[in-house]
Amino acid sequence: MSVAASSQTASITTPTSTAQTPLLIDTNIWIGLENEEISRQAVLGAVEPFEMVTSPIVLGELKVGVELARSALVRESRRLALDIVLKHRVLEQSIEVALRYGIIAAHVRQQGAVRQRTNDLWLAAAALVHKAAILTMNPRDFADVPGLQVQGVQRVARRVEQPGSQ
Repeated sequence: MSVAASSQTASITTPTSTAQTPLLIDTNIWIGLENEEISRQAVLGAVEPFEMVTSPIVLGELKVGVELARSALVRESRRLALDIVLKHRVLEQSIEVALRYGIIAAHVRQQGAVRQRTNDLWLAAAALVHKAAILTMNPRDFADVPGLQVQGVQRVARRVEQPGSQ
């Protein structure tokens, strides 16, 4: 198994798909849907040709949201969303994923990354090992991961009400 990272910055590529190609849905997509920051149609259009998958990292992040909900209504809504995510295949966090994570984390530090983004790098490692692409609202979070296929979903433009308009 060759898991060497190149020293050049990765570019964002739109994944090519087949019905069997996994698409790992980043946590921010699920949150964006909940907050109506992204359109369901945009997500469905991006996901349609792929096999939608998740990871233990995404499940953990979503469970934090359930546990920290400020009301019973929000907690129940998030729990139901988590139940939907749990119906998708969960990518295994294997030894190979752990080793790939170590290579990626070292690579981004060597490139001068200063912010901690451990979970993003674990997602990238799982995607690379499982030959999956990632769907995210923040493609730049993955731009420095060589070989990773990333597809972005743009936020919905919010209409700003002008004073005195109805």
